Amino acid sequence: MENREHVESRRNGVGVAALVVGVVSLVLALLVLFFPIAALLGLIAIILGFVGMGRASRGEADNRGQAIAGLVTGALGLALAVFFTISIGAFFAQHQNDFRQFGNCMLGSDDRQQRKECGRTLTNKLDQP
Repeated sequence: MENREHVESRRNGVGVAALVVGVVSLVLALLVLFFPIAALLGLIAIILGFVGMGRASRGEADNRGQAIAGLVTGALGLALAVFFTISIGAFFAQHQNDFRQFGNCMLGSDDRQQRKECGRTLTNKLDQP
């Protein structure tokens, strides 16, 4: 009877939370607009994963695998978010003048044909290495 009570008192919520938050972080990291949220959730998943693994090591939980999976998915989500943020930031920094010229061109356009030409010019500049 004592063993049964010990099993029922195990708390697996942290490991489950780590896995759920880690998966959400990984999904959001692949969506362009959600990098900051993905990075934050990835960090939270990593912390929850470590806490869950600690509980499993002490015998307070029995879902070590979920905690590890949450830690791994959180780390991947964080890494992807940081990578994509840096990549996109570098792209925009490299083409800052091109975008500024495009904006000025669009403001000075009087008709649809001139706006199309602004778009073609920007596309040609972005296609150059």
